Amino acid sequence: MPANGEFTPAQRHRVAHAVSRLETIETHQRALDAERVTVLADALDAVVSTSPGAGQELGYRALRLELAAALSRSESAVERLLDLASALTSHYTPTLREVEAGRISLDHARVITDAGTIFTTGDLPTDAARRGVYEAEVLVHARQETPTRLRPIARALAARYAEHTLEERHREAATRRCVRLRDLDAGMAELVAFLPTVEAHAIYDRVTRIARATIQEEAATHTAGTAGTAGTAGTAGTAGTAGKVGTGPGTEPALPHRSRDAVRADVLRDLLLTGTTDDVAAAGPNIHAKVQVIVPLSMLHPDTDPDPNDTGPGAGAGAKSPPSTEQNTGTGTTAPAPLESPAPTAPPPDTASPPDTASSPDTASPPGTAPPPAPATRFTELGRV
Repeated sequence: MPANGEFTPAQRHRVAHAVSRLETIETHQRALDAERVTVLADALDAVVSTSPGAGQELGYRALRLELAAALSRSESAVERLLDLASALTSHYTPTLREVEAGRISLDHARVITDAGTIFTTGDLPTDAARRGVYEAEVLVHARQETPTRLRPIARALAARYAEHTLEERHREAATRRCVRLRDLDAGMAELVAFLPTVEAHAIYDRVTRIARATIQEEAATHTAGTAGTAGTAGTAGTAGTAGKVGTGPGTEPALPHRSRDAVRADVLRDLLLTGTTDDVAAAGPNIHAKVQVIVPLSMLHPDTDPDPNDTGPGAGAGAKSPPSTEQNTGTGTTAPAPLESPAPTAPPPDTASPPDTASSPDTASPPGTAPPPAPATRFTELGRV
């Protein structure tokens, strides 16, 4: 490639040829993915539909084991494939046809079906109608977006057409809370907890604060120990030995350096296994978790129709509503505080201020009535722990 960063004519020809071949391969691969999904669904239907009662569960397990051996995959991975195949062939046939035509990938289809699990009210005709409208709109975005970018759009569209309130969605999601363990290499493992957003952030913040206090105390102890040994240095009779600090008998070796992430992990381990930490003072009542909850304005005003492409700055952490925020944080009240409202400015000296209508007799609030709320900003801080 030349120094200017542009391809030569020969390079452009080879790159264009490679891109064209990759597009053809990807189209064929998507068609094969659709065919595999169809075959999996057919095998599942053959087992489930012909096995009455308890035989369905035994037949399903046997099928899952056979497919895992044939595909060299784990049974859990095969189970996810069977679930996807069942959803696509039963409820999302237009999505399956899009995969077969090569316009979207199987990952797109998985995102669409995962978000569509919300359509389970028990009223089959209503669920089918809402699912169909959702699928038609989300496919428009699927043809243009990557699976990762499609996920928040699909969730927003599914929530809109399912007509579930924020509280209902949160309660349904909270029923799936769990703790998972996954073994890793080098004698390590990963412990993952699926919790409500506020509780998870509160736990993380508290562990972080304890870790910060532990690091500060260790640094203060190390500094005090260094100063104490430095005072005795050089008393052995020669000035040359003054530089040998902390080498005498009884001197405790320095603790290995730990990153904040490592200290945070150690704090969590100690709290769960022993109920305390090495630094008792740091785990005392002076450490409180702090959680700031930010929600879009549309959640405070249900009449506002949200844009599925605008997931808000807090989309990664999920949405919470004021009632459940108060319940999970343990606080009975919340004090809304605008985060993005401009600072008030005083009027120029030569401009007369408008009359104070709030204090006039015509507009004054009756006794015992709260004053009208301030104009809502785009995002509002609901509360903190």
